Amino acid sequence: RRGIGRLLLADAMRLAASTGALRLEVAVMPGNLPAVRFYEACGFTSAGERDIYAPHGAEGGPPNALVFERALTL
Repeated sequence: RRGIGRLLLADAMRLAASTGALRLEVAVMPGNLPAVRFYEACGFTSAGERDIYAPHGAEGGPPNALVFERALTL
């Protein structure tokens, strides 16, 4: 909570925009409310769900991740 996440995200957004990307998508595990609040506070909006492609280990896990997106500008 020192602003490092916002700085890293802002840098990633600038880099993506400089390569011609029009939007940035992030995926969040369901129930990760701090991440959801962070991305929403940074201007991201909900864009639905997508399959989780990584293995979940012995306990399993949710089949879908929450997706958030934000338009990029230079």
